[in-house]
Amino acid sequence: MSRVDRREVAQEQSGAITDPATGMADAREKVFGALANESRRTILTILHSRGDSLNSGEIARHFDTTWQTISRHLRVLEEAGLIGHEKRGRDHSYTVRTARLQAVAGTWLRGFVEVGPPAGDARASSG
Repeated sequence: MSRVDRREVAQEQSGAITDPATGMADAREKVFGALANESRRTILTILHSRGDSLNSGEIARHFDTTWQTISRHLRVLEEAGLIGHEKRGRDHSYTVRTARLQAVAGTWLRGFVEVGPPAGDARASSG
């Protein structure tokens, strides 16, 4: 992991996950936009289940699609901060950044868990 990646992870874990110029709303849009696609969610699942890094060819083998499509998905995930990559010779090795996912998506979801459903909501009385 490069020094820049380590610094970003430390910032994400401390809650300082956004660029002041873009703000939290932009971070949420990028993360949830990236997660809106099934193939990108699958890439994250593959990387997470491996627990280490995979090169782009290893990721591409899981899909029946063109290399350009996989490359675009990887770029979207990286721009959202959900994966990082390190160039090793000709290969690019990708890792999932779970801290970013937890910081952005988790913060948004906790708002629903902590508040719960509104009074009179059918979900509040079911179960």
